Amino acid sequence: MQVDGATALRSLRARILPLIDPQAQPLPSAPHTAFAWPTRLCSIGCAHCSFGARKRGPSEARLVAEHPVDLVDWLIAAKARRLVICGGGEPLDEPAFVQEALRRCAERALPVELYTAGISLLHATSPADAIAALRAAHAGAATPLAVRLSVDAFHEERVGLEHVVRWIQDQERLAPEWRLSLRGIRVEGDGSIERLAARLGASLERSAKGSGWMTLRSGRRVLCEWKGFVLENRGSLAVLASRGLALPSAERETLASMNHDGRNVGRPFSARLTVTNRRIDLEIHACGTVNILESQAADLRMRFLDHSWSGMRSAYFRDPLLHRIVVHDLPGIAELIAAAHGAGLGGPGVPAFSLQNLRDPDVLNAITALAVFEETGGFTYPPAVRDAARCVVDAYGLTPPAAAK
Repeated sequence: MQVDGATALRSLRARILPLIDPQAQPLPSAPHTAFAWPTRLCSIGCAHCSFGARKRGPSEARLVAEHPVDLVDWLIAAKARRLVICGGGEPLDEPAFVQEALRRCAERALPVELYTAGISLLHATSPADAIAALRAAHAGAATPLAVRLSVDAFHEERVGLEHVVRWIQDQERLAPEWRLSLRGIRVEGDGSIERLAARLGASLERSAKGSGWMTLRSGRRVLCEWKGFVLENRGSLAVLASRGLALPSAERETLASMNHDGRNVGRPFSARLTVTNRRIDLEIHACGTVNILESQAADLRMRFLDHSWSGMRSAYFRDPLLHRIVVHDLPGIAELIAAAHGAGLGGPGVPAFSLQNLRDPDVLNAITALAVFEETGGFTYPPAVRDAARCVVDAYGLTPPAAAK
């Protein structure tokens, strides 16, 4: 590889992003939903999760937890339509944040949801007391709170099912107006939700599409969703096998066809991201950085405490990699990463289905050049950007996926 080609590759993003007009791109001006992590710490620490059982950490590990009012007000200013309080990190480990955020959401008429395991090992609170506190905090809200409980083999291994049984029963009794759903993991050998239904005396109907309904004795129906397993960090085929679990056969075949052993792959089996030309969802990490959901390169991340959404949008919407995900979702990024690998760039540490965890600067700039080639028809790039991308593609012998098909 010639030095001038390497230099062009490494500097591509810095050179072209300022030339791309964010206002010219066919993207919505306001975000729809923000998934906010109050903390990266977790008292539960499931074996498959990147957030281990860490009860202490640097202040950045729970910065969002210190700013509930600022977060809600930022979302209101951004004209977001919904807040989801979730993790990594168990939200109930930060009860003061959750209650204050619910209170502020009620005041500002912002719909809110809570994704939780339904238990904190840091704060010994019964489901009834937790529900009562949340209901009091959210009193007067225009829309009811929605709660999604995590129920899977890993949570069951750590904390059992009894607290989920009690949460469902107590929510029916104390907050019947709330919406309730369950989240499982789509792996063979995990019967956690089936065992939960038996404990509740409920019936369960599963569809072939990864969802179903649990009908409680009262007649209330609870949505159940089985999400794709995330193959990153602690989430591996080995951790599944050690517990007698496995990916569904179709997903195993897909992984084999990718010539991957299941390490550091990312989210090849997830549902489509809610990142399209009609809807943009955000992910606000515990350190305060705001990502467009799973679609943000590491060199374009800003904190909500430092920047308005309009300022972020003017930077984020310039990125051809975001444009690629809008059209083709994460498989579109995987195609570009595979093309970079085919040209000899990157190594086994480069995730196949991930952008926000991609750190290799050569691969990042190479796939940006390819994205310019691939998305020119739907997005607006000036000639200087297209010329710079062509130089990088030629210098490294990159083959755009469309040309390879």
